[in-house]
Amino acid sequence: TSKCGGTATVPPRPDEAEAGLGGTVAVPPHFEVRSDSVRGRIPCPFGHKGGSFAKNTIIVDNTKLNKQVIYTDLTIHLIEEHGFYQGRGAFFRTDPATLAEVLEVPPLPPPEAPFPV
Repeated sequence: TSKCGGTATVPPRPDEAEAGLGGTVAVPPHFEVRSDSVRGRIPCPFGHKGGSFAKNTIIVDNTKLNKQVIYTDLTIHLIEEHGFYQGRGAFFRTDPATLAEVLEVPPLPPPEAPFPV
């Protein structure tokens, strides 16, 4: 269940691919995930407390759609905590529509009217 109350496909996390670091791990129903890592950590650019993240790259292939997304632990934090997908043209830019499509995140239900109609 997402923070918004809907049920969503959870993006494959780095730990799902770490067992086969550098290799590909199948994640049902039709994802292939790779995690590559380099030594060191990178801080949250917004100075978020406790915001130091492993330097890694997670590559998710949706084999049904034949599409791919690439993100990092920092990417997950930036989206989750800051609603920041990085600037257009940035290498790790994660377009929200592309993420939703490739990771098969269902749309949120429309908000309820604040007052009875």
